[in-house]
Amino acid sequence: MRGILSIVFIVILTFFVFSVPVLAESGCGGTDFCQGTIIENYFSCSPDDEDQICIFNNEGSFTTDCTVTADTCETKGHDYSCGSYPGCSLNVKSKTKSCCSGAGGGNYECDGEVVLQKNCKGVNDCPVDRQGAVCNQNPKRKWCFHLVCVGCSATAPSNLSFTPIPPGSSATVSWTDGTGGTSNRLYVGDDKTKVEADCPQGFGAGTGCVYSSDSATSPTVVSGLSLGTVYYARLVNYKDEACSAASGTLIDVSSCYLSPDSATLSPFESQAFTTSVNYSTEIDRVAYDVSNPPTTEVDPASDTNGQDGYHAEVTALSLGSSVLTSDVIIDGEVVCTDTADINVTAPGPWWQVMDSDIQSMGDIASDVASGNFFGLAGAGGYPGVIAYTGSASFGSGEVSDPPWLVDSLSQNTRRYDYAFFENQIPSGVIPKEAVSDTDLATPGTDFNGYELFKHTGPIDFNITSPVDFAGRKVILFIENSDLFIGGNINLNDGVGFFGVFVDGSITIVPTVTSLEGIYLSDSSFSTGLGNTQLSVRGSVAAYEGVNLQRDIDDDSEPSEFFEYAPDQILLFPSKLGTRKMDWKEVAP
Repeated sequence: MRGILSIVFIVILTFFVFSVPVLAESGCGGTDFCQGTIIENYFSCSPDDEDQICIFNNEGSFTTDCTVTADTCETKGHDYSCGSYPGCSLNVKSKTKSCCSGAGGGNYECDGEVVLQKNCKGVNDCPVDRQGAVCNQNPKRKWCFHLVCVGCSATAPSNLSFTPIPPGSSATVSWTDGTGGTSNRLYVGDDKTKVEADCPQGFGAGTGCVYSSDSATSPTVVSGLSLGTVYYARLVNYKDEACSAASGTLIDVSSCYLSPDSATLSPFESQAFTTSVNYSTEIDRVAYDVSNPPTTEVDPASDTNGQDGYHAEVTALSLGSSVLTSDVIIDGEVVCTDTADINVTAPGPWWQVMDSDIQSMGDIASDVASGNFFGLAGAGGYPGVIAYTGSASFGSGEVSDPPWLVDSLSQNTRRYDYAFFENQIPSGVIPKEAVSDTDLATPGTDFNGYELFKHTGPIDFNITSPVDFAGRKVILFIENSDLFIGGNINLNDGVGFFGVFVDGSITIVPTVTSLEGIYLSDSSFSTGLGNTQLSVRGSVAAYEGVNLQRDIDDDSEPSEFFEYAPDQILLFPSKLGTRKMDWKEVAP
């Protein structure tokens, strides 16, 4: 009767120093391959008492353990369980586990993964330390183990994209996963070197990275971005330390807003635009284009020098609409685009002065037509000085030649208003009462050669028809009411004088085209809604502002024109002033 005894044997193989030239470090023990590698070969054999041979039930199996320590190394003595039957050459001293002690000794490098393979070879064709069980039922052939570098099975992610979320402080990063990995590692920052080194300092202020994750999924929202900044993104499909595959480094911009975002221009007026992108050597250029060239033109077509910002200027050519497009280009590709709407309209109404100083405790604005000056030179060859405390804007034109513009005013605590000038009248002088404009036709109270009139409200005072004072010198005070001027007021230049002081407002009827004299209002001075030009020769002062309301059809001409009248200043009554001036002719 045949008796079968099944015995399991364990053969442990450990690789000692051998050299296989490959590319990079392996994943199991690194170059110290032998230090952490255990190979266990399991096989079973059954003695055949009748035929007195060993029968091997299988070819065995093996495992690789990368956690071995010196403490796990055990030695097992001789084992004669299979007797001395042919093919049962197991009566050798073997180890249940084998490992190399100390560092070094492996020197096996592999760029990727290492696979342990076995081949059935003759015992003389395989080093003893790599031999396993008998194979092919032939005691002269044994399994011979060797390591094979099969490379990395992980593939790189694809279609990596960076999509800013307006206004640009965050962005969505998306991709298509690679294969063969266990996780996606995403790195985003404004320092390319740090991003390509997998953000070694993590992310946050001073690290060069704004995002770092060992387990990212698509899509991922990255926040904490700065507007107008170039960012780098890199994605790694990670399997283990020996096997990973990275995408290329993506370069993009968080935002690229055009400023201003729209403009309304008149023909031949220009507007400067800026693309709000921080300078970076990665940016090839910022390209500019307009959608309707007959309406507008842009210069330059591209800006390659962003160290002082990226700029372009749009000039209006004809009436219509257009769109300015700004494209940020990196590596020949458009990575960010913004647009600005441009409307070209007929120029609006504007006003102009000649030989006149202008003072404003706020803004000064006149939409001066292209090719014109706001302030014209007078007979002396020079314009006046424009002074303000707010802002100054002169449309498509220029302030003056030379450009005398002062953005400050001296502070004077004295207020030269209605009360100030009325208080200069001596108590013994009683102005003639003016109920209506017809009362101005007859002489007023004599005041050192001037005719003095006064109207007291609450009824408003109306000048309903043209008035020609010729060579008369007329002073009119209007208290507790407003003044409405419905007719032109004329003087003989150098002889006549007209000064009106109102504690209310002054409003000009739209049909009035010409005024001469000095006009002061504690409230406002309004030119009236009309389509005829108003010309004022003299001076206007209004403590609550001047309302310029005229709009003539020909916008190449000013709707209101103010001309300095030196004769009115010279003829101003000294009794109403605070300074005494002595004018006399001197020999050259």
